Amino acid sequence: MIVYVSPDALRAARALARLNQREVAEKLHISRKAMTACESGEGATLAAVARLRQFYDGLGIEFLGCADFTTNKVTGAGARWKSASSVLDQNAARHFHGEPTRHAFAAARGLLGLDQTQVAARVYLTPRQIGNLEAGTSYTKESYKSLQTFYEDSGIEFLGSGRPDSLFSGVGVRWRKR
Repeated sequence: MIVYVSPDALRAARALARLNQREVAEKLHISRKAMTACESGEGATLAAVARLRQFYDGLGIEFLGCADFTTNKVTGAGARWKSASSVLDQNAARHFHGEPTRHAFAAARGLLGLDQTQVAARVYLTPRQIGNLEAGTSYTKESYKSLQTFYEDSGIEFLGSGRPDSLFSGVGVRWRKR
């Protein structure tokens, strides 16, 4: 059975994996046009979406959301790294993906479908500052809080657990459930 994944969740997953469309398309031997179709929701095939889902699952990313098959709408859509507690095999749990922060800004931007320039204009920062925040390098507390607030006000929920002195697990984003 092929389970549908929303285009915004696919963009968020790609951002979590820190890959661009070209890199994913090359790894899966699909065209860039097919990648764009999957991430825009226009003209995507279920087979291509299934390949993307399987690829991200192999990286340790899980997709979130509830699908209403009557309306073809997904609520709470998003993507996150599998957390150590969500992995049944304890050997695999030891190798979960950890992140230094629980705010996956690039994934949030992917969920919204915006580029760095568009986000920068909305939060009154430069695209370079957005890039630094997404990479976790060279930023101020004010710019960090400004970007976090922008995404949360846009309806995005940041996921993940851990302590600031350790790696966070289950890091990702989803649309806040209303």
